[in-house]
Amino acid sequence: MSTTGKVFFILGPSGVGKGESIKLLQKNHPEFIFPKSHTTRPTRQGESEGSPYHFTTIEDFETRIKNEEFLEYAKVHDLHYYGTPKKEIYDAIKEGKTVIKELDIQGYLQAKEHFQDGELIGLFLLPPSKETLIKRIHQRSEMSDEELRHRMASLEKEIAQANRCELQLQLKEEDDIPRQYKKVETIILDNL
Repeated sequence: MSTTGKVFFILGPSGVGKGESIKLLQKNHPEFIFPKSHTTRPTRQGESEGSPYHFTTIEDFETRIKNEEFLEYAKVHDLHYYGTPKKEIYDAIKEGKTVIKELDIQGYLQAKEHFQDGELIGLFLLPPSKETLIKRIHQRSEMSDEELRHRMASLEKEIAQANRCELQLQLKEEDDIPRQYKKVETIILDNL
């Protein structure tokens, strides 16, 4: 096991199961660090400061950008900022801890520039098939055909860049969430 910390960014298209795998990692590995992103979007019902985000104002977020406090950030749909703060992750690495964070491919490519070789591993989860992914997305929520087309276009772009990550995990049709989680967990533990 490494004496310095490591960061694992979990990537993959919408509906592939990143969030569920991370929830199980949080439950089974309280020793890992799971940093929260900052956002300027308003809280939704059931949300509060720190769960699931650090909620902030546009002015505060833009000050943090100027102060270079983020590993990566983006303005999503020209509406709200989302960003991953550096400090918590850097502090964890210095303390020899393991950091787990979900990111999209654009955020990963930005964040990657801030790490030395060996500190960061991007793990891209590849769906068993497009059909399986469409079925999962439909099961998760009601959405319009237009939104589904948008997600499918994003899927194609993201999968085309999967090889930019250090590791890829090709999921199989029989990989339910517990099986998928065990594969993700094994990859993380094998790469510490």
